[in-house]
Amino acid sequence: MTPRSIIVALSAVGLLVAGCTPAEEPPEVPDEVGTDEGASAREGLDDPTEQDTEGQDEDERWDDDPLVVGDGDPEVLAALEQIAGQVAELRDLEVRSPIHLDVVSSEELVEIARELNEEAIDDERLARRDDRQRALETLHLLPVGIDLDEAGEAMIEVGVLGLFAPLTERAYAVADDGELSPAVSSTVAHELLHALQHQHFGLDRLTDIDEPDERFALASVVEGDAVLIEEAWIEENLDEEQQEERTLQFARLGAAAQETFDELPDYLLIKQLQPYSLGERFVSRLLEEGGQEALNAAIADPPRTSAEVRDPQLYLDGFTPTDPPPLTAPEGDWHELHSSRFGAWQVDVYSATMPRGHPPIGQYWRGGQMESWIDDEGRVIAAFSVTFDGDAATTFCERLPTWYEHHTEADVANDGTWSTGQDVAVLDCDDQNVRLAIAPDRTLAESIVGDG
Repeated sequence: MTPRSIIVALSAVGLLVAGCTPAEEPPEVPDEVGTDEGASAREGLDDPTEQDTEGQDEDERWDDDPLVVGDGDPEVLAALEQIAGQVAELRDLEVRSPIHLDVVSSEELVEIARELNEEAIDDERLARRDDRQRALETLHLLPVGIDLDEAGEAMIEVGVLGLFAPLTERAYAVADDGELSPAVSSTVAHELLHALQHQHFGLDRLTDIDEPDERFALASVVEGDAVLIEEAWIEENLDEEQQEERTLQFARLGAAAQETFDELPDYLLIKQLQPYSLGERFVSRLLEEGGQEALNAAIADPPRTSAEVRDPQLYLDGFTPTDPPPLTAPEGDWHELHSSRFGAWQVDVYSATMPRGHPPIGQYWRGGQMESWIDDEGRVIAAFSVTFDGDAATTFCERLPTWYEHHTEADVANDGTWSTGQDVAVLDCDDQNVRLAIAPDRTLAESIVGDG
């Protein structure tokens, strides 16, 4: 498999659909999940490709207008025009209006991404991002004090070859020498597909979804679609020599980016990469079940959880998550800091980053919630509660102490608790549920998980 594109979310907001060549994939999260055959996609949806084009005359639409516009060299624009037509035919989606695509340098793309995210983020979203970051830091899933803006820009600077911005409806491709190499051309195909998705389904929804797990799920459908079209475009339009050249280009870019990606937290890398690998498999399953109509329906009415992306059968069966056992708010001068779903993909971060790596269990996720609180002194408590099917709860419960011992050098006791010297964790498990609380002291942590 060639290096993948990733979806870049600077500061975890203002999502940009982007193409990237990561130097080194994060720890592998295997995709194998047993699913039943024979189910059909959700019914009762209008065909989203039949949206109104707001007064455009069908006979006059784009017979003489270009498919792609931009500020580049005419020969480059002609090549982009050809790729756009090929992508539209592969995906069976018409180009409803000319797509603006600019060929830029990697430095220019970093600045473009920075400006787009500054425009997209407001004070409320910034505060929500910061609160979520504090909760993830307390759970030791992110290092304390990490600058998410810098991390996002680092990803773009060393590993991104293309980007589509729903906010401005513009696509960008990186070609520092101005040439459309095989690597750049295939990235263009990927980003042009995002532009078509936006024209037909509206990708600005990515920035409107507040629930991170739900945003992950939609991004997975969007990216899985684009990955498959990119791969189909490569097979149809690059000869064997060009495909080999493309692979070498990605390998060189990956080697150059390795040091930067080694310094980024696994949590962020997995968050960015998983929508591509899981999304490709999810979309492939939909196409097997119901073709393009099923895929279009899934973009219009996407899965709401990452568990459905991990196990497409859940989506096909109309899955609704269950409420996990509650977490008890601490007494005294504690105030809610952050609350959001703790999704299947987050469960699998633990599995993927175990000392030797372990198979994923996110496909057995049936519900999860993360809560955090802060006191007047700035101390933070963070906790999650997750419900599983099968024996996955037992598996997850067994993995957590080992993970924290390895990643935080915690002193793990035999009673389901451990301490880093600065905080204490209390783990509570039964056959279906896992609850973990990390607090400044044991009494507080125990009060959060309570009796279930």
